[in-house]
Amino acid sequence: MTVSYERKKYPETVSSWKRRVQRDLQFSGIFTCDFLASLAHVGAGIYLLEVRRLPQLVLVEMGALVAIFLLLHAAKIAMILFLERKGGDAREFVESDRLVTEGVYKYSRNPVYLISIAQSVIWSLMLLRGALATQPEPVSIAVALIVPVIHFLCIDRWIIPREEAALRRAHPQTFADYSKRVNRWLGWRTLG
Repeated sequence: MTVSYERKKYPETVSSWKRRVQRDLQFSGIFTCDFLASLAHVGAGIYLLEVRRLPQLVLVEMGALVAIFLLLHAAKIAMILFLERKGGDAREFVESDRLVTEGVYKYSRNPVYLISIAQSVIWSLMLLRGALATQPEPVSIAVALIVPVIHFLCIDRWIIPREEAALRRAHPQTFADYSKRVNRWLGWRTLG
């Protein structure tokens, strides 16, 4: 008696997921930029906590800022999922199917990067709160003031121009019309 087994498509599923993970987890410029900004903030925060014995109230206030940071991170993930579900993608190594101009993208061409900058500012507020809790801590204050500016410049001058160039190539007329209506960071442009 011979028993015949139907071959499952499990290896195909695993290989397709593996390809997707490899594609999605490529180190894009924004990942590197966000990672370096976070690393600078975390390093200054650890330094601050090692140097200072912060009062309980300050630690609670810093914890509240961390909670806001995490909420913003959840919003950023939701925007990325919305963009992916709509078929749009501005990463240099993935060609988008269409230009997404609805939802939060009606108000900003780069809402995810806007949140990244807001997160950087929140990190800095947390550092400043800790650094100014007792005696001013110059290293943490310097990092808190400098990193958001560098982070913004990195995104505005390096990341966004590359992605916008890719979108301009993929969707020439649609992107031109869209950028006439919506600002890079926030708000509508007046046509006229």
